[in-house]
Amino acid sequence: MFKLLCWNVRGAGGKSFRSSISDLINLHKMDILVICEPRVPFAKAKRFLKKHGFPDAEIEEARGFSRAIWVLFYKNKIIVSFVDSNPQSVTVNVKVNNHAWLLTALYASPTHSVRSLIWNYLSEFASSVHLPWLIIGDFNDLYSSADKNGGSLAGKFGGMRSWVDSFGLVDLGFQGPEFTWTDKRVRERLDRSFCTDAWRIMFLEAFVQHLPRMKSDHCPLLLQLFFNVVSLGINKPFRFQAMWFQQEFYNDFVKDKWQSYNGDVHCKVNKLVGDLQEWNSKVLEEELIKEYELLRDQEAMYWQQKSRVSWLQNGDRNTNFFHLSTMVRRRNKIEGLFDNSGDLCTELGTMKEIAASFFNSLFTYKPTESMDFSIPHLFLMLDVDAIDWLSRAVSMEEVYKALFSIGGLKAPGVDGFPAVFFQKYWNMFSNEVFNLVSNAFSTGVIHEGLNHTLITLVPKEFISDLR
Repeated sequence: MFKLLCWNVRGAGGKSFRSSISDLINLHKMDILVICEPRVPFAKAKRFLKKHGFPDAEIEEARGFSRAIWVLFYKNKIIVSFVDSNPQSVTVNVKVNNHAWLLTALYASPTHSVRSLIWNYLSEFASSVHLPWLIIGDFNDLYSSADKNGGSLAGKFGGMRSWVDSFGLVDLGFQGPEFTWTDKRVRERLDRSFCTDAWRIMFLEAFVQHLPRMKSDHCPLLLQLFFNVVSLGINKPFRFQAMWFQQEFYNDFVKDKWQSYNGDVHCKVNKLVGDLQEWNSKVLEEELIKEYELLRDQEAMYWQQKSRVSWLQNGDRNTNFFHLSTMVRRRNKIEGLFDNSGDLCTELGTMKEIAASFFNSLFTYKPTESMDFSIPHLFLMLDVDAIDWLSRAVSMEEVYKALFSIGGLKAPGVDGFPAVFFQKYWNMFSNEVFNLVSNAFSTGVIHEGLNHTLITLVPKEFISDLR
């Protein structure tokens, strides 16, 4: 599992650096370590770094106050070869799992006039790049006003944004604290990572973590190419696809299957899930792929006639763009949870136990010492007419209005069917839906499973913070 750690250490000559970097290496076991602004010659730290598993390096020593970049690795574990460097960056070729790509470690100058030189250099370098490309480091520049909290924005936009936009680079985003640098008054996101669409498509699971600040005023960045937790696809919920309505034989398929089922509407819906999954994978997907390939061939032939080879190249870029837009969405995935002892747990089984234990405790009834209290004045008295109105039988009109007031494509239930499915086929099984609702009101018993729901947790560190 490839990991890269990048850190502006603000000095690598003291004991605090050695202690901090030792802890980071032992905890994260990274394959490549990038050190920015060490403020000492590499020779003074070489022995220590070799002892801790990084005997090999590509470095750009300081040419002036404080600037230097060290790209550290162990060539017997990972293949890294030098490509190019300048006073503000080092670029190497990396091979991971038979995938070759470029890594640029960057420490942009805090001086605006000097920093502007790196964007010109990278623009020229980009024209010769033919491999997927990742750029990570301290950019000393902002992409938007959201990257800063406190202080003035004057002089904080020095060319990075126009460079990123002109080459269509992808911001890898982050997990953890929002800002990577602070002087205790101002907070900014100066340390970050960009990549080309080809690199992002190659490593769809890659993500960046902002680790807690240690001895420096900068957060270390930890880049991982793959998730810690492997998704096993267990109990992956079914999801109804509204586009099925547009398929020629879909309506007849649903009507025939529905009429062949026994049981109430809840049972029939559950039976329909399996048949729809089979129909989607064996029939619909094959038809769509054939139609897609035919349209692509026709489109390519038409535009080849119009504009020759140039369009095909642009067309390839557009394909990458849409592929990236489709495949690379912000992925909410919990990489680990802290247990009650404060230990980070990343093993899937342990994380499940932590979550189950927390929510069992949260929703377990806990009687207090005294449950006796008087309620005569807490509720208004209802007259006979109001009681009769509340007790009346539910009508078909009420069920209809309730169903059609739901947003058609809002979040579906556990069965995977949104309201639009029942709205579309209301004429076919309105009586069955009405009977299900009416029986629930008359008996006071809800069909088992109807009030079940799915919970998606937004990633946090502690289970009590998940929401």
